[in-house]
Amino acid sequence: MRAYLEGAADFPAAIRELMRETRETSASALVANDENLKRHHDLQSRTFAAIEKELEKPDVAPADRRDLIDLMVDLLKDSETKDTENKGFIAGITQGQRQIGLAALAVTGAVVIGAVAGPEGLKQAGKLIGPAARRAITS
Repeated sequence: MRAYLEGAADFPAAIRELMRETRETSASALVANDENLKRHHDLQSRTFAAIEKELEKPDVAPADRRDLIDLMVDLLKDSETKDTENKGFIAGITQGQRQIGLAALAVTGAVVIGAVAGPEGLKQAGKLIGPAARRAITS
């Protein structure tokens, strides 16, 4: 049993590395997302300002004025949609990190149970833990 535990000594390092890489990837994705949002917001702000400037002109036809106002409303709706999508993206990253953490915890527990209780103990623990782990990962 001791030999088995000694052989698994690199497992914690592998889990730490996986978690570190996951955090780095998530951080990079969040930075890229933030830059994308800033570009989108900047473009939208410039478009909105151009429309407002056009609306200030006294010779804009009523039909054109309605079209410009409709375009402003569409820009506002687009902004709301982008915000909702962004929140979903961030929630997805958080959920993914949580699932990886739970999986790492489950594998660590399996290694310890396997080392201490042997294959039969691992089978018994799997019967008890399996449904709970599936619920935790999918919730």
